[in-house]
Amino acid sequence: MGILLCVTRFIHYADIPEIRYATLGLDGIETSLKKELSTRNAAKCAALFEYTILRMQQVFHEKRHGLWLLTAFYVTACEVLSGDAIAGEGIFSDSVLGYEQIKRIATRDDAVKFLTAIGNELQAVLHPGGSRHAETIERTKQYIYDNIHKRITLHEAANNVFLSAGYLSSIFKKHCGESFIDFVNRCKIERACELLQQESRPIGHIGDMLSFENTYYFAKIFKRYTGMTPRDYRKIHSH
Repeated sequence: MGILLCVTRFIHYADIPEIRYATLGLDGIETSLKKELSTRNAAKCAALFEYTILRMQQVFHEKRHGLWLLTAFYVTACEVLSGDAIAGEGIFSDSVLGYEQIKRIATRDDAVKFLTAIGNELQAVLHPGGSRHAETIERTKQYIYDNIHKRITLHEAANNVFLSAGYLSSIFKKHCGESFIDFVNRCKIERACELLQQESRPIGHIGDMLSFENTYYFAKIFKRYTGMTPRDYRKIHSH
């Protein structure tokens, strides 16, 4: 019987390569943002956000620097827009919620998403006559499409666009004419129709693939949106 020998190699601290971070080079940019917000210059505000997002994506920086920048942008926006009636909702309506969202940021992608959310809200405030929250709604829809086979919750979708669940629910229904859960179910049933036509697997398996609680609930929701059971739909549309 052979004997397995394990050799442990010790690495000295001197041999570990030093991680070199770069500075974002954005000192004072919150002052520029405050100036453009004060004059309600939407174009220059958008340019500042685009440049900042580009730097955050391209520069290998420390997390603390990124969080400091997000906080500076958020505080500046809240300060300048404190008396704006339109800004009294969404991401600027509850500073505690805003700070909590910043604390939860763990990756550079999260930081960019949050900065994008601030920028979108600011553009909505500076262009009150425009299509408010249109981009947020589109991002929410894309989140639903990308996760159609999972159990999608309003809370998770709201976190993805850095809004409270209640506020996202409200603006989603105003913009889309149906509730968040109705939209999710409709998208799932549309996907179920495709699967029923394309595959021969049992109906219960298709319901499982789309994360419905059970076959009965899947059939109930399916009939609500199509007017027939999954079995009848497959008989009619199968090739």
